Amino acid sequence: MTAIHICWVLVSVIFLTYLVVKFYPNYKDNEFTLFTDITMIVFLPAYFSILWLVIHLKSIFIKKQRIDVIISTIILLVAFIHSILLMDFGFYINGIISFIGLTIGFIHYFITEVLFRKSVLNTRLA
Repeated sequence: MTAIHICWVLVSVIFLTYLVVKFYPNYKDNEFTLFTDITMIVFLPAYFSILWLVIHLKSIFIKKQRIDVIISTIILLVAFIHSILLMDFGFYINGIISFIGLTIGFIHYFITEVLFRKSVLNTRLA
């Protein structure tokens, strides 16, 4: 099960980083803003999935729960605000779209956590 967790994390890092770099929104001097809006459908879930992956990797090494929760909250808030400011929609629509991306990213985090809890790494690092 450890190999599955490690492969999942490595493939996720490579694939999600590619998606984030490839589909990063660029609204300046862009004649096709509708295309940029459509790429947000791919960018935001990948962005939040890689963010949740960073939080997962951070939680492996930080053992104090209070510090872990504080750092995770700060990371999520900054990333959520950054995602809202990236988009060129109304404020409420930005918030809803970012929340959907955050939820999809959380599903990836949940799968990662389940694989980690079933792996041998969980008992070795404890």
